[in-house]
Amino acid sequence: MALTNDQKTSFVFKKAVSQVSETSTARDFYEEPYSGRDIVLPSQVWNEAGDIPNTAPSSLADGETIGVVTRYIGRSMTAVSGALNAFYLAELVDSIPFNFGSGYVYQITTSTNVTIPFGSGDWVVNNASGTLLFYGNLPSGVSASFPPKISFYRYTGTKGVGGGTIGASADVNTSGIITATAFYGDGSNLTGISGGGGGGGAAGLWEQTFVGINTISNVGIGTTNPTQKLEVFGNIVASGTVTANSDEKLKTNIKTIENALDKVLSIRGVEYDRIDNNDRQIGVIAQEIEKVIPDIVYPKGTTPSYGVKSVAYGNIVALLIEAIKEQNLRIDELERRLEEI
Repeated sequence: MALTNDQKTSFVFKKAVSQVSETSTARDFYEEPYSGRDIVLPSQVWNEAGDIPNTAPSSLADGETIGVVTRYIGRSMTAVSGALNAFYLAELVDSIPFNFGSGYVYQITTSTNVTIPFGSGDWVVNNASGTLLFYGNLPSGVSASFPPKISFYRYTGTKGVGGGTIGASADVNTSGIITATAFYGDGSNLTGISGGGGGGGAAGLWEQTFVGINTISNVGIGTTNPTQKLEVFGNIVASGTVTANSDEKLKTNIKTIENALDKVLSIRGVEYDRIDNNDRQIGVIAQEIEKVIPDIVYPKGTTPSYGVKSVAYGNIVALLIEAIKEQNLRIDELERRLEEI
């Protein structure tokens, strides 16, 4: 039996605000209902909903995506077996509702592309199940054999609690495992954490794993324009040993440094104040070092666009080793001559 206009209005209003009646008896849409929010499963949460533009990207073609939004135009639906006046389309799941922003509308047509105006065979879309339900009589040209077509915008970003950011001003309690690609903060306000499984079961312990960054781009800390795989603007402190790969199997064309002592005598060590932080330091000048031992100055060749060169200080050790050996040979020669006098 078809719904009355008042029943339709009440139904649409309650569907829009996700509320139900206080009693099982019919109530007008303006009467205060008890809250009956739809159940939201963790897997249904839109993690990147904030990236959906306020205005629908109407320039998109059918199946084209920009950011986290994909547009579908004139997609044919399938009649739901055993359901009255209901049609299904898998892509309709996670479709963006009309009240999300400007231009996010559902457009319904017959199978022959005749527009079904609003109010003709009134309908509602369930974007959790991907269904279109006509709750009046089916409009002309629509049947199970001739299902409607629908155009809409769909959210295609990441979903599921844990894939986004969890922020809370109150307690967050869980008896399970929290897995994330990144944790922010020092953990100073975390309490009641207990290890389990591989963590040994000791109270108050984190179960830690190794973290890797696999990227084709550069990573910067304190800079938005890194030129190397990892570039840090500021001091670095390590509680362990910092090493560089130096295995023989990684090297070819190996030669002992020649004239090492002369090279050391050609460079100078300096004291200076850093312009950016006024820190008093000692070191060398990259441009001076580059004239004598260019292999330890980076980037090699042309000065980068931001005009800053760096020095591989640790590699100077190789030069010093050979310089000391050359100096020792000179000392040995002088001692030999003194013995002959």
